[in-house]
Amino acid sequence: MRCSWLIGLALLSGGCGLSAYEERMLKAQQSLQRFEEEGRSLDEPIQVPRKSDKDGQGSPIANVFLRPPRGIAPAVSNEKEPRGGRLYTYRPRSDKAARPFSFVEVAFGGADKDFVAEVFKVLGVPASTPLRSRALSVPGRGQLALESVDYDADPNTYSIHLLKTANSQVVVVYWIDKASSASAARALNLSLGTLGLDGDAGRLRDQFNKGSPLAKVPARKDEG
Repeated sequence: MRCSWLIGLALLSGGCGLSAYEERMLKAQQSLQRFEEEGRSLDEPIQVPRKSDKDGQGSPIANVFLRPPRGIAPAVSNEKEPRGGRLYTYRPRSDKAARPFSFVEVAFGGADKDFVAEVFKVLGVPASTPLRSRALSVPGRGQLALESVDYDADPNTYSIHLLKTANSQVVVVYWIDKASSASAARALNLSLGTLGLDGDAGRLRDQFNKGSPLAKVPARKDEG
């Protein structure tokens, strides 16, 4: 098995605890296993919608990284007319490609305090619906702090997740077919584990482009 030699490092410790080196190697193995599972379960990173400036030059409206579940196409289908002015839709590559996921929608915002309420309004979710804190543990990355809620809307469930920084926010909505929702959990968690905003998005994009997590990603210029 690939990188199975790393497992043997734990055995060498003979019950006396792992050395710092052995612990690093085991963490590297966990990251590699995660990378390979993402490859099986997730699709290409989404293409963030672009806007044109006065000179006609296009640039992404936000710095966001996300790999949707396998079968969801990375191209946004309504770039010029987001649903309700907020939600950009990523559709399946084919009718059966992404089941149990029907769609993935993403909303991009700044520091606007009404951002989530506006997204809820487009979805038809009551404004009083609470988002609850959720800490997602991601190998090789640590804890990802989200705010999440699931909302039933026949025949789908909206699985709604908010990630924010001091100046930016992003909401990801997974439309899940309730008839087969039990099979969605693992791919959804793997997808959320790739979600990054601002500088974190840049690092995740670099790592994805680099390939294996065992390959070192060089420091970004904006990080000194």
